[in-house]
Amino acid sequence: MGLDTTCSSTGLRAAIGRSRPVKRLTVAFAALLVASVVTVVASADSTGTIGFEAGSGYSPGDINGQNGWSNTGGFDADVVSVTGGQALQISDAKTSGSFGDQTFSPALVDAASESGNRHFTASFTIGTATAAPNDGLHLSISPDNGQGGRMSYLRFEYQNGDNKVHVFFDDSDQSAACTPAGCASFRESELSGFAPGTTHTFKFDSGLVPGTNGGAPNDVVNVYEDGVLAHTGTTWEGYYRYDPESGPASPPAIRSLIFKEGGTENPADAGAGFLIDDIALASSATAVCTPTGFHRDGLDLTAAQIGGTVTGTLDATGCNIGAYNPVSVTNAEIYGANYYGVVVNASAADVTDTSVHDIGETPLNGTQHGVGILYTTIDQNGHSTGAAATGTISGTTITNYQKNGIVISGAGANATVSGNTVTGQGHVDYIAQNGIQVSFGASALVKGNTVTGNWYTPSSFTACGLLFFQAAGVKQQANSLSDNETNLCNAGRGGGHYNP
Repeated sequence: MGLDTTCSSTGLRAAIGRSRPVKRLTVAFAALLVASVVTVVASADSTGTIGFEAGSGYSPGDINGQNGWSNTGGFDADVVSVTGGQALQISDAKTSGSFGDQTFSPALVDAASESGNRHFTASFTIGTATAAPNDGLHLSISPDNGQGGRMSYLRFEYQNGDNKVHVFFDDSDQSAACTPAGCASFRESELSGFAPGTTHTFKFDSGLVPGTNGGAPNDVVNVYEDGVLAHTGTTWEGYYRYDPESGPASPPAIRSLIFKEGGTENPADAGAGFLIDDIALASSATAVCTPTGFHRDGLDLTAAQIGGTVTGTLDATGCNIGAYNPVSVTNAEIYGANYYGVVVNASAADVTDTSVHDIGETPLNGTQHGVGILYTTIDQNGHSTGAAATGTISGTTITNYQKNGIVISGAGANATVSGNTVTGQGHVDYIAQNGIQVSFGASALVKGNTVTGNWYTPSSFTACGLLFFQAAGVKQQANSLSDNETNLCNAGRGGGHYNP
């Protein structure tokens, strides 16, 4: 196209988003991705499926001491024969307010925690031992540290009034210190439940996010019933952080399941409680994808982490966004999301000393998303919200992005972008990439960045190292621009006035 420091309107169509109207493209840009140096090394771990069969080393009788199980309190927890094999029977024939002597599953060696493996899953099948249980039969099952440090909770309770096993999920939304001990607030939600004599599968799918979001718990727990999402909540981190009964302390690591029998004791339920089978526990560094309420392309985009401080490795594979509205991003590595690495939406956050990579589809293609870092104030309809999105992006490396490296977009979006390295895919024919974009009423100081490798080979459009389009004011200084189809595209009040 022969363009050097400016772009024609035709060329800018591709620079902003090939063959799409501006409003649609504005929507596509509203996201932020950040990554950085790995500081946490975690190893995945799994128990495999525990089926209690004789061939796998289980014998009828007390579960205590069998293959890593414990039941030192003498609770009614036994391996029993059932049609087709064996299962674990647990009842409330004996109950206690104690924790450490309850029934515990075998433990993971590599536990899940906010500082290690941040993804924990546990699944199991459950049913009643008889088709006509006694009224009030109950049991709670929780991800636990192996010593009674519970981090989530499902309670199963049979009520003969409607001949149904009711299922309750409890989490803690405590977001500030409280007194006296035992003051943390808990929320209880009822799931659909099931009829006695039937068998159903439940799954905890937990994402453990470092820190909190403004004091509020930011861990995510998805509970599935028979493969269908039944409830989304959080963990008990609020209780551990703020209730003097627990310390306060950091949330415990998760490595096992506790099958707790507390509350009312019902001796008549001995041997006629719940049947448990097909237990599986796993920890890994992979993400739990949670809806953010941030909409693009008609989708409610999911994120691997919402809020909190982002450090270490954040594998966002399978999610649309790596980190959404974090408090800060530093010394982290974020990768794998297909829309954005980190999104700062009408919020404030700094992204420093970070590495962002592999944001887009696999392999990269011409779909107009895949942005490394976006600060935005533009809603799903392409309108500015009138809010502010502010922060500093510095010392960050952004590579292998599909559409843009860094985007500051929308009135009220204002960022300092300095000392970053943004590297595009070089000469490609499937998408017009841009290194750093400031657009649609945003303002920025763009200084000392190295931007290379943004080049669209068809002649119809141009790719830009720096793209300033309808910006409120941009100051660019001492940037190193090379091997971009057009190093600087400045149009529609692109720069000249910067008001920090």
